[in-house]
Order: sequence, then structure tokens, then C-alpha cells
Amino acid sequence: MHAIFHAGPMPMSQVAARLQVSPRTVTDLVDGLEADGFVVRGPHPTDRRKTVLTLTEGGLRALATARRVRIANAAEFLTVLDPAERSTLAALLDKVIAAARPQ
Repeated sequence: MHAIFHAGPMPMSQVAARLQVSPRTVTDLVDGLEADGFVVRGPHPTDRRKTVLTLTEGGLRALATARRVRIANAAEFLTVLDPAERSTLAALLDKVIAAARPQ
């Protein structure tokens, strides 16, 4: 769901490539997400052979809830660090994230 949220609606093959998993794995995941009302399959605008995945309102709400939980958990875990240590950690994580982004 994060891949679709950040890149917008996309074919399942593109989701598989972004997640570096097999298309069959994505099919199984999407079946569950669709059954739960988090994504919908729709026609590709230019290729009738492809299906495009789009987040539903329920999917967007689920992502927002998960984000709030992650932020609350991170805040709790990081209480052991003083402000200077948190700043150093943030700078280091930014560096790692920047290095991991595709060029």
C-alpha cells in the first residue's frame, strides 16, 4: 500500500518490481488487500492486458492509522536518547535513506 500511496496507481507488475518480489506474491497480497477493502483493481488506461491498483479511502485510512502508531512507537523508543543524540540519529538516518534512493 505504501508503494501505491507514494507513486500513485500502478500495475501489479510495477508493484512487484518496486517491492522486489515475484508477481505471484503481489497477486496473493492484492487479493487480501482487495478483500479487506484497501485497494481496487481497475483497467489500465492504455493497455487492456494490465490491471492498475488504486488505494481506496479505507486503504488511505489504514495507512494513516499505521503512520500514527509508528510515530507514537518511535517517540516512545527514542525517549532513551537526549535531544543531541536524537539529532545525530536523524542525520544518520537521512544519510542512509538518501543513499538507498534509486538514482
